[in-house]
Amino acid sequence: MSFDVVAKKYCAIVMKMALRSKTDTINDVIKDIKNLLECLTLSKKCAMIAMSPAVPFKIKKSVWRIIFDEISVSHTTADFILLLVGNNRVHCLNTIFNMLQDHNFDGVKATFTTSFALNRDVQTSVEADLAECMKKDVRVEYIVDKSILGGCIIRYETFKLDLSIRGKLRNIKMELLS
Repeated sequence: MSFDVVAKKYCAIVMKMALRSKTDTINDVIKDIKNLLECLTLSKKCAMIAMSPAVPFKIKKSVWRIIFDEISVSHTTADFILLLVGNNRVHCLNTIFNMLQDHNFDGVKATFTTSFALNRDVQTSVEADLAECMKKDVRVEYIVDKSILGGCIIRYETFKLDLSIRGKLRNIKMELLS
């Protein structure tokens, strides 16, 4: 079974768990998973133990319970993570998180392609500018493409705005030929 198929199945499971919960919403679960992933990013050793398929279930379960207590996750999130741990699928957590965010997102999804990685401050500025222009929330996927000489290419919905040097040169060529 492919990685995305597995992640989609668990995404559906956690959504059902949240719907059945009397206290937790899917937004609570998304927020919890985001916090868990951030916590694991900060502690590489903890992440290695919590995510490794080689670590016995009881040890992983104990580590996850400590993390749950540390950042106060909902019961639904804790039950879901322990389900992933028990089925050796915790490595899918990041993909599941992205799928949940995509499913729960009501704004515009865009890609922003440049020849180099943008730092977080620039990304925040890009997202704010795009959201202001579109009058909607914007989720941006950043892509690094070394073939772009400079500038950027923005894609959203069916639109493509090519602000790269290659795109500008192409436009100049078209103007000269017409």
